Amino acid sequence: MNLKVAEEPIDTGRALASLKADTGGAVVTFSGIVRAHEGGRILKGLQYDCYMDMAKKLFQEAGEYVVHRFSLLDLVAIHRIGFVAPGETSLFVAVSALHRSEAFNGCSEFVEQIKKKVPIWKKDIFAEGGESWH
Repeated sequence: MNLKVAEEPIDTGRALASLKADTGGAVVTFSGIVRAHEGGRILKGLQYDCYMDMAKKLFQEAGEYVVHRFSLLDLVAIHRIGFVAPGETSLFVAVSALHRSEAFNGCSEFVEQIKKKVPIWKKDIFAEGGESWH
């Protein structure tokens, strides 16, 4: 299991290549991409911020939970912090499992767990000016 909260751009190919998948029958990935629009307004980008120590701890706990619950063979996930422009990846998750149902469900549940529990906040930064925290 390899989980990171990082400021640098996410290299999805490299992250996927690090996934241990040689003994499984399924690999599922998720890429969260910053949209160009939010609420009808053009986005310049998103600013992600976090309480790093707590974010890393809860990110790890979420990973351990889904690996155990869905019998995943491996999990790789990177959540970006800092400024992320439209079209760039802010979250990448890859899981391997023996069967597709465990892989799909484990990937989905991991994303839900981090959205609910990990203290990472985002601020919309609009092209015409203005900002909005989520």
